[in-house]
Amino acid sequence: MKNIKYIVAGLVLIVVIVAIALVRPTENSRQPGDNSVPVSTIAEPDPNGANIQVTSPKPGDVVGPSVVTIKGFARVFESQFRYRVLDADGTKLAEDSAMSNAPDAGQFGAFSITATIAPTGDRGTVEVFDISAKDGSEIDLVSVPVNFAIAPSGS
Repeated sequence: MKNIKYIVAGLVLIVVIVAIALVRPTENSRQPGDNSVPVSTIAEPDPNGANIQVTSPKPGDVVGPSVVTIKGFARVFESQFRYRVLDADGTKLAEDSAMSNAPDAGQFGAFSITATIAPTGDRGTVEVFDISAKDGSEIDLVSVPVNFAIAPSGS
């Protein structure tokens, strides 16, 4: 009778481990539209650097013509921050909030954002920033000058 208890306990443990493995999301099981990027696919953040670190695009990169992908790391309150893409004249092409996948408060988390844009010129800026809880001002602003690819005109 004592051996049956150990067998049942072992079987229950195996079932729990298999269930966790089946439910736990993996890189290959991400849903369409999920723009998150596993930390292992992006270089590591500088732990002594700024709270927001943009790894892509780099200054002067060509982005577009219809989308820009912004990647990096953020160490911000509740993992939430803002981004925008501007034309050279300051016109907002895209603006929204985003989240990093930080494992805990005070830690960096990776992010990947895909923003839809329709630039009218060939230059602009990608900005990623946080909003101060104290007074609502923009803080930790990272500004990256970029070049926009021009969409081919229809014939």
